[in-house]
Amino acid sequence: MTSTSFDIVLSKSLSPRDVAAALKDLVPNGCSVQIGHDVSDLPTEPGAIWAIVGASDDAAWPCVVNVLVCRDECRLTPFPDLRIAVHLRELFGTDALCETHPFVGELDPLDPYWSLAYIGGSWHLASTAGTPLMGPYSDGPGQASVRLLRPIEVPTFA
Repeated sequence: MTSTSFDIVLSKSLSPRDVAAALKDLVPNGCSVQIGHDVSDLPTEPGAIWAIVGASDDAAWPCVVNVLVCRDECRLTPFPDLRIAVHLRELFGTDALCETHPFVGELDPLDPYWSLAYIGGSWHLASTAGTPLMGPYSDGPGQASVRLLRPIEVPTFA
């Protein structure tokens, strides 16, 4: 059984309870969804989805859903992060920043600040360079906003 991990940054703060309820609607019955504020809130053995919900340093993107385990049994492949982002938008009206995927095309591998942004129901390649989301990995958090660079066509989820 394989699993993946990923982060989704959201434009609205959600509670672990909100995220858990949304994910339980998205995955097949019987898949264990375990969401907390901290790893210590989670059981020792991960379920089908094991995640923590925390805050970011960017007021425009205040919430981070850190999915530590998302097993294949959840049937969210090939892009579980993108499927979850779309579902959270449908339920809560949140915009989302996700990791990039190969279908985006070639990106500068020395620039770690690329994202797929789901804004208003459309996907875009975005840059988070210079934003507070950069955190301690730069000379200090920047003040820039996330920049949408171009629309992206996401392959069908089914």
